[in-house]
Amino acid sequence: MSVIDLAVFDMSEINEKLSGLPDRQIRALVQLLADENDEVSEAVRAKIMALGSRVVPYLHEVLSESNTTIKGEAHDMLTCLAQAAALQHFQDFSKGAVDLEAGVFLVAQVAYPDLNVEAYRERLDIMATELKKRLGQQNAPDAVIHVMNDYLFVELGFQGDIDEYSNPENSYLNRVLDRKLGIPISLSAVYLFLCRRLDLPVMALGLPGHFMVTYAWGRESRIIDPFNAGRILTRKQCISFITGLGHTWLEEFFRITPDREILARMIRNLLASYTERGEGDRVRELSQYLNILTL
Repeated sequence: MSVIDLAVFDMSEINEKLSGLPDRQIRALVQLLADENDEVSEAVRAKIMALGSRVVPYLHEVLSESNTTIKGEAHDMLTCLAQAAALQHFQDFSKGAVDLEAGVFLVAQVAYPDLNVEAYRERLDIMATELKKRLGQQNAPDAVIHVMNDYLFVELGFQGDIDEYSNPENSYLNRVLDRKLGIPISLSAVYLFLCRRLDLPVMALGLPGHFMVTYAWGRESRIIDPFNAGRILTRKQCISFITGLGHTWLEEFFRITPDREILARMIRNLLASYTERGEGDRVRELSQYLNILTL
């Protein structure tokens, strides 16, 4: 069947056995992906996963073969390896203090594995630079918010997606920046990331059912709703708005929401979107991310 003796590989010692595998045997192992015996092909997939990044060049080699079966299997294995590497990266990221901007791009790479994160960070940098010019020395809440809102929601045209609210693209930051559409939490994230670049005292307000941000300057504060073109709400209006959504008001709702909680909420929104669409594979994948983040 092959130059590789499958019986040699005890799964309990798989990493040790595979670490020194010669090139010719890795190539032969990859060819076994097309084996018609399900037990053989499953064992091969497990061994390829154990090889990790070392097997990637060999999988790319067979993508040019005429055998459509092995090309398809190799493509699937490359996807699985990329997902495993991304999940490990997210696990390492989640061990320390969570940085929301880094986290949302890691989550975006679940759906967009080839995402150019630096290009999107640069886009936010450019937006922040433009805002800095427009703001000048202004730092009073109303003046800052007016400039922010005019730039984001009038000139650039960011808006809440009321037509396809549950569309997963509304929760991926790259797509929010591309489409200029989002849901309350993702539009609040854009607002927040720009304000962080500008050292403005804007923080996340994870209210139930509707995410907002708050600008706290000295004794003054403003509650801002990026989903509704950055409208400013008084404390009383905010309470009325949230209770109008059917929630019993609690004072703890006004506490500032930390980055880890924001990221977990964004993943939960994605899970709800994909569950509604019946995309079970994506639900299972993102569930792993949520479990890692909330352990």
